[in-house]
Amino acid sequence: MGLLAGDKIGGPSRMALELADSLLEKGRFDPEDVVARYKSWFDKEGFDTGDVAALVLQRMDVESNQNAVRDVHEQLNGRTAGCNPVHRCLSLALVPFLGPIDSPAPVISVHGDQEAFLTHRHPLAAEASCAYLAVIYQLVRPLPWDGEHGLFHRAALMRDPLIQEALLAPDQRPLGKGGFAPEVLRAGIYFFKAADSFQVALDSSCAFAGPDNYCPVLVGALAGAKWGDESIPPAHLGHCSPALVQRAIETADRLNRLFIDD
Repeated sequence: MGLLAGDKIGGPSRMALELADSLLEKGRFDPEDVVARYKSWFDKEGFDTGDVAALVLQRMDVESNQNAVRDVHEQLNGRTAGCNPVHRCLSLALVPFLGPIDSPAPVISVHGDQEAFLTHRHPLAAEASCAYLAVIYQLVRPLPWDGEHGLFHRAALMRDPLIQEALLAPDQRPLGKGGFAPEVLRAGIYFFKAADSFQVALDSSCAFAGPDNYCPVLVGALAGAKWGDESIPPAHLGHCSPALVQRAIETADRLNRLFIDD
């Protein structure tokens, strides 16, 4: 619900729900099934995916996903470190069968990489996704997130310096408003860390971002994970159709039952 609140345009929310449906139906991360769902959604109503994902999904009409990712990366001269993967990957953190996060090579990071590479070949797109997933994973579980070995330090372990800065020192320099994944993550973490409520976090990030659907998408999910759906003012879901809200509620209930049964 936090993701829906922060996603003022709606593409990331719908892709996250497609990913959740795949995880729930397969009981595992199945990249071929996930990208097939993305493609099906894109062909029917795709929007707000960013240029990189759109180009890849379009190319899949005539070539394989792997070849499409490679060719788009070359077409864009390697500029494929956009934020669509980190926007859409939330559901990977909301299933119990992709942990534990404190293992030497967290399973969630492996799948975060694989999910990002379905459209974005630049490693920083995957790095941003994996770090964000590590934060969300811990927020929705009873793990400590204060102190030297807390949530953000754990998520920053063995990450690229840009990702470490985003997690540990987001206020070190002026925030960026573009779609470069590490910068979107840094802005999202900044507004999340600075807030004491869901509304303050999301309102401040939206005021910063304006109409650009970048950091508020992450802030909404982060704040929802921390403060819960009861903290989300109804006005922040006013841009969502009743059908989308109902689908998200039903998906959240199905995900929650996985933890009850685990």
